[in-house]
Amino acid sequence: CTIQRKLRDLISDETGDLPPQLQPFYQALAGTDRPGTVEAWLHNSAAPAILRTLAGRAQPLSHNALDELPPSKTVEHLRSVLVATGTLAARDEQLARLERWIAAAIADRGNPDEQQLLHRYAVWQVTRRLRSRLNGAHATRSQVVAAQRIIKAAVALLDGLAARGLTLATANQGDLEAWLTTTQAGHRADAGNFVRWAKRNKLTRLDFAAVRWGGPSGVIDTETRWQ
Repeated sequence: CTIQRKLRDLISDETGDLPPQLQPFYQALAGTDRPGTVEAWLHNSAAPAILRTLAGRAQPLSHNALDELPPSKTVEHLRSVLVATGTLAARDEQLARLERWIAAAIADRGNPDEQQLLHRYAVWQVTRRLRSRLNGAHATRSQVVAAQRIIKAAVALLDGLAARGLTLATANQGDLEAWLTTTQAGHRADAGNFVRWAKRNKLTRLDFAAVRWGGPSGVIDTETRWQ
């Protein structure tokens, strides 16, 4: 009864009724077989206060509404509770984090032309290719880290050229070679994806030879992988 009262105080509207969207959340927590855990969460966590704020807004509770909050472990835990209770639909959280990271990385660029270029590359090349490879499955953390690394290499190249008063369109091969001798080893390898994409789209005259991948062409068992 105590939990039910606290939950109603937390999420009921101004008339005292429970919003239809939050009915699954209420039913799941009110009917739990571990009331002590729920009561401790309601009393000690900052998540209920966040939920109360969101529930009081005119727009429906959604993943986007949670994304607009400052990122924190509390927000992510609240999201997981809402998904587990059926209040929010499950989504690919790793891919969502990548999309938010890309948006922030693009917003940090002061040059509108660079913003447009990075948006085309990060969203329509890197993220689109990742989605096609996933084929409906959820992304892993390592896949997202790899995508971030590739995009960071593109940013590093643009910064290196800008330091010389150049852009991807105005740089010549010698400028690229000079940058390659001074940048980090990781960026030297990953920037090739960006340069080759830009050349295919007639955005640069630079050449960056691809390195043939020698990994397995299909699924391998554990013993073969160790070998």
